[in-house]
Amino acid sequence: MRLNQLGLWVLLTCFCLLSPTHAAAGAQTSANCTRTVRVGTFDQAAPYSVAAITRWVDDGGTCWTYWRQAFGLRALELLDRGDLDLAILGSTPYASSVARGAKVTAVSVLKNIAGSEGVVACEQVDRLQAMRGKIFMAPYASTAHYTLLATIVEAGIDVNEVTVLTRAPAEIVAAWDAGEIHGGACWGACIAHMLSTPRGGDIVPGHVVVDAGTVGRWNYRTFDVLAANDAFLARSPDLVGKAVDAFARASYDYEASFGTTGGWAYDGGAYLGLVQEFANLAGGSRTRDDVAAAMARDEYPTTTAQLADPIWSPTRSQAVFLFDQKALFVDPREQDQAFYEAAFDPSSLKIASTETTPLGASPRALPLATTAPLLPSPDGGCAPVGIVSLVSSVGKDAATLADGSAENRAYAPSATCLWAVAAPGTRSCVDFEVSFLSSEAPYDRLEVFDAGGTLRATYLGRSGAAQPAVRACFDDAVDDERRVATCRGLLDGSDVADPEDGSDAADAACDGVEKTVLYVRWATDADDETPVPPVRVGFAATAKLVDLAAPCGCVHGAERDGANPGECSCVCDPGWGGAFCEVPYCVGVVDLARDGGTIRAAPAGHDYASFARCGWKISTRGARNRVALSFDGTIDVEPVYDSLRVYASHAVEGYAAVADTAAAGAMCTPSNTMLKAPMLFESDVLVTFESDGLVGRSGFELNWALVKPDCASQCVHGSCDVNDACICEAGWYGLDCAANACFGPTKLSARGGRIKSGNAMDYASLMVCTWVLDADPPSRILRLRFRSIDLEPIGREAVAADTIKVYAGGLEGLPVRTINARIPAIPNYKGPPKWLVQGTSGGVDTFTSDDELEVDLGDARSATIVFNSDAANPKAYEGFDLDYAFSADYCNAVWPCAPLYVCEDLACVEAPSPSSKKKSSSDDTAWIVVVAIAASLVFLGAVGWAVKFYRSTRKMETERAVLVRDQLNEAKSLVSDFQAPFCTIAGDAFVALGELVPHEVLRDKGAVRVYDVTANLKKARADGEVFVFLSHQWLAYDNPDPEGVHFAAMTHAVGLAAAKAGVPLSKLRVWVDIVSIPQVNRSSQRLAVASLPTFASCCDLFIVVAPDATHHDTLLKCDSKTFRSRSWCRAEISACWARNGTENMFYATNSGLKLLAPNGALRPEALEVFSGGLTCCGLNHPDGMPCDKEALMLPMLGLFIEIYAQRGAKRDAWHRVAPRLDALYPKHFEYTTCAGDGGASVTETLPLFGDLIEAAMASVDAGKGPRELMYGYAPGASARSRDKVHAGRSSLLRGLIPKHSGSQSERSLRSLFRGSRPSSSRTSMASTKSTRSSPCTPCRTVSSEGSTAELPILRTSVSAGFAQSMTWHASPPAVSARGLGSQVSFGNLDGLPEALDESNESGPTSV
Repeated sequence: MRLNQLGLWVLLTCFCLLSPTHAAAGAQTSANCTRTVRVGTFDQAAPYSVAAITRWVDDGGTCWTYWRQAFGLRALELLDRGDLDLAILGSTPYASSVARGAKVTAVSVLKNIAGSEGVVACEQVDRLQAMRGKIFMAPYASTAHYTLLATIVEAGIDVNEVTVLTRAPAEIVAAWDAGEIHGGACWGACIAHMLSTPRGGDIVPGHVVVDAGTVGRWNYRTFDVLAANDAFLARSPDLVGKAVDAFARASYDYEASFGTTGGWAYDGGAYLGLVQEFANLAGGSRTRDDVAAAMARDEYPTTTAQLADPIWSPTRSQAVFLFDQKALFVDPREQDQAFYEAAFDPSSLKIASTETTPLGASPRALPLATTAPLLPSPDGGCAPVGIVSLVSSVGKDAATLADGSAENRAYAPSATCLWAVAAPGTRSCVDFEVSFLSSEAPYDRLEVFDAGGTLRATYLGRSGAAQPAVRACFDDAVDDERRVATCRGLLDGSDVADPEDGSDAADAACDGVEKTVLYVRWATDADDETPVPPVRVGFAATAKLVDLAAPCGCVHGAERDGANPGECSCVCDPGWGGAFCEVPYCVGVVDLARDGGTIRAAPAGHDYASFARCGWKISTRGARNRVALSFDGTIDVEPVYDSLRVYASHAVEGYAAVADTAAAGAMCTPSNTMLKAPMLFESDVLVTFESDGLVGRSGFELNWALVKPDCASQCVHGSCDVNDACICEAGWYGLDCAANACFGPTKLSARGGRIKSGNAMDYASLMVCTWVLDADPPSRILRLRFRSIDLEPIGREAVAADTIKVYAGGLEGLPVRTINARIPAIPNYKGPPKWLVQGTSGGVDTFTSDDELEVDLGDARSATIVFNSDAANPKAYEGFDLDYAFSADYCNAVWPCAPLYVCEDLACVEAPSPSSKKKSSSDDTAWIVVVAIAASLVFLGAVGWAVKFYRSTRKMETERAVLVRDQLNEAKSLVSDFQAPFCTIAGDAFVALGELVPHEVLRDKGAVRVYDVTANLKKARADGEVFVFLSHQWLAYDNPDPEGVHFAAMTHAVGLAAAKAGVPLSKLRVWVDIVSIPQVNRSSQRLAVASLPTFASCCDLFIVVAPDATHHDTLLKCDSKTFRSRSWCRAEISACWARNGTENMFYATNSGLKLLAPNGALRPEALEVFSGGLTCCGLNHPDGMPCDKEALMLPMLGLFIEIYAQRGAKRDAWHRVAPRLDALYPKHFEYTTCAGDGGASVTETLPLFGDLIEAAMASVDAGKGPRELMYGYAPGASARSRDKVHAGRSSLLRGLIPKHSGSQSERSLRSLFRGSRPSSSRTSMASTKSTRSSPCTPCRTVSSEGSTAELPILRTSVSAGFAQSMTWHASPPAVSARGLGSQVSFGNLDGLPEALDESNESGPTSV
């Protein structure tokens, strides 16, 4: 790479010397600049690149420099901190910046990304689904990263099945060439290289699996914006406007010619040549054709189009998607539309004049000369190691340190240079000062360490502000061996320590550092910003001896005497940093030598700095001292991105040249849940604070003090033992038991005990808690029982998890058990929650808090339990509370002993036998005889009663067993084949109807095609027929579509279905309820309705049609929300899913059929058929109308039996259903009926599934035949009618119930429906009349506007996780000038599928 850059530098230099035009263009040097504008760019081919390569915008003393950024996040960080004034950002990093509140504003939309970006893969990945099990890379939080994640989601792949690594483009290219990845997503030179170069080990170059334009049509739009630093925008709006106008003019000129005329002509256009030159500045070799093709793949909107583009919506959508993917840790949903609109300032667009002014007609025409970039030094820059000896008189011998760059030569990439600054004697101090600094923060940086290896300062960036000084004095406590170790540690990982020839030159390099006072290290990464035109970069610094007689000159602090006479240093006020306390932010690591004080990252009234890396050393200075830390107020740091940590060691990686590996993890990561009491530590402590490049805040105020141990006064939530140690109550941690959340390691040595993660209502992100359990005595078996467990549920898109891991012995190897909360909370479920537990082999099982987990520790005889939380927990979760025991005989209140054993000293021992007492008197004997006679008489009476009772009970049990058997058989029969003819209509005939027509009309015309059994469908498919099931909601009580809204949507959907299946409309067989189900003959209708689940599951395509409409009778809005709240709609979805999965389940949009659940997993609510709404329930079942829940029960039971019987083949379906049996198949339901107009309503709790689910599983497991009885189970519901004509229960039970509801016969019948299996976790409930009664009024339903309406319809209750409704618009959108076809617009129907997909809580809409 360096050779390529060197060659390009030589060629451009020669071009500069030979070109008089170039010389004129470059005549304005940095010395002539009164103002400088720094712009971040990329190596993409775009029309506006001509401004960067030509200095076209320079004039009037204003110079523009263009700094190439590796990817958007880098540019964003530099823009926010002021190292750049303007920057080109992809919409994804821009969306992140807006959500996080960065000081950045978009001022124009430069282009809509289409074909210039995409996912490129090797030959093995020939389709989207082939991405499973592969490794892909993308730059972090970039548009390419967003495109890659969206592709995985749309392909229906669990993100855990694809390894996604985030790397810079140059690293992606290197990994591709090495054969380490299967593909990647990037742009510019990166994607060009992958498309032209075979992956390492392959012979075929990569190919585009999907480009950003295609993904954009899936409603994942990406674009580039020109963004400004807020302070620069406020200070220089004229310069921002000039950039917007110039960039837009270049794009307009390109779009006007589009490769055919003028400077943009493919056959030698000068402007195109400029873009090619700019695109190759970083060493690329793209041809003019490559550049022309790349530019043509994207769209460059005019200023008018930009002003009409509400980019706030896709910006917010991208931020929500990133948050759901845990690539963003601030919830974008907390901000409203106005917040996102404010992040785009159109002022400059409104005054731009680009619509009519091409480049050539500009008052300042675009020059055709180019400007050479600043390229890295060809000789490598600074020396790897240098010894700087200060031996002359004080203040006169100042050594100069520099990186080796020059005005026309950048510093070297991938460099590590080290200077050891030595003092002439033991009473010497050195001041280090930086006079010039311009580096790419935080990747290229200058660091200063003292002789002992402690970080004292970090310098980075190019803000131009004064840099803090460092003072270091010779330290006798640091011996020569430690100085050498520091030198070697600072070179670790560099070419000096690990040269390519395998030798180790670090020993020789570190020879002669014995008198070192401080070390200076300059380190750069492999990327280079290649600024155009050349500007000075790198650093210049001096090191000079200090006059010990001079005062310290502390600005915001007090002087402190040093270790030697005459030495002095400054003790800074809280938040101030530097040798003289001269800057308002923390700098490096500070030694705190007093007995107490306050720690801040910035003074009060200031925000902490970006890219901060600060530390505070606190020493106990005595075996009897403890360090006490407490917070004054809240911790105001940006969660996840900025971190405050406490370590039990001063030698921590990143803060010391040689780290203490034994103290690798932070003891504590304080959060706002841990502020109520001080935290005590008995060892030396290092408090660290780090921030990223965005969004500084006020920080924190941490008070510290050295205290003596005193259990009586310090033990907050615990008790003092005989050793005066505080023994914590469950969930409290620290030496004083004051922390309400776990942290660091906790050692427990006992046969059993309790572990609670904390007492906070919301555990923090990025927690790492460890419990080391030493069995006493040693044991092979560890038993676990959870009192409670509340962890973040894992969606299918989550790329991280909160887990509890159990290791045998220490942390070496894989955990023997991994527990997490993959199963989401189940609404209205009252049983114990179900969780997943995974073994070492990868097998997965479920358990509840009632279950005991047994872990085999093998030969380890000890265990380690680790609790990890990931970077983002969007909701509050409490953690877990468990009991553990190492042996079978351990006992306490949680672990009771077996019968005939008692618990003594936490161990089960055999209970003593009761002592016998002799009876000798005759009175005792007589008394025994009397009692024996009486007992005999009672016994004989009881036997007679028992025989009678047994016969009665046995009869009842047999009746119940017969009913259960018959219901199971009927359920299987209902789903085994059609119970009524399967009626369809040809696709072309359906479209020609003009409106939805009832079944009988079409039957009489011969338009209905009938299939009597499922076997007929197989033959029809062989003839090329494709079956389509259209699912929708009726828009009136007696008419499915009175206004024709649904029919219009259905005809569009049918056309999409034909295109999807690749068949003409005539080959489609459309099923839709009003057309396919008899409407006159109620008996036939009931059979067809009972077959609805079977109909839905037998179709090739299942399509939801749910545009916005208004219910004809209720005048309420009907849309996707009301659709997905309907029980019948959920039943259709569940049936299709249970048999066919989600692969062919879609909803119709203006851009095609979208997967109903793109991740392959429906949301929990979509399967909850019996918690949905029904019209009969909304009407309160007048005059005993049967409830549709009873009619739905048997078909849904039949589908469950299929899933359970085939749970090996239907593993995914079974794992979705198994943890939620009570929610999906409720044992009972509430039935409310009204006795005529104005009569009272009566509510009963009636059986629904009863024990049929348990009976079905037992029947399958036992292999019972259709005639075998099922004893011990309560039956489910039978359809009922309660009006005067149809009095009684069902045909099966009719005549068994007398008129008097309180009679013995009814009580006996109710016992049929009572459960008899108390061991089951699913509790049965008898059918009982409720005492609730009220006037029979229509249901009160909340309208979409929030008002209530007295209307007799269902109670609509949509779960909070569902998205906004889909919207139908009649007018098509504007057609692109590039010739995109016209489309019917469904509005939000084009949104990202989420509502029936478990991975999203909210966001863009779907069904």
